[in-house]
Amino acid sequence: MLILLKKTGIKKRIYLMSIMGVPPPVTVGSSPFHFWIFSYSTSMALRERVRRSFAMLRALAEDARLRTGLSLPVLSMGMSGDFESAIAEGSTMVRIGTALFGPRT
Repeated sequence: MLILLKKTGIKKRIYLMSIMGVPPPVTVGSSPFHFWIFSYSTSMALRERVRRSFAMLRALAEDARLRTGLSLPVLSMGMSGDFESAIAEGSTMVRIGTALFGPRT
């Protein structure tokens, strides 16, 4: 990824502004559980795993800034179900459509 950032970032007409990521789905019972459908009943252990994913992405972004010299001012992580954890870990952009407009049908 760092090589891509470095090569892309030096192009005259391409400006990298962001690193975006989402935590991996985790398995609850026998089915994958996606972080964006958190509810108040979601276990603290599961929420902590998601928060650690955000912390790792923040560390990756900081490392990319140092190694490439790119500013990468936007760290996009967090959705309606986990945006509080994402903001606590440094997110500067969250995606909260479900919180605003309700679930998709």
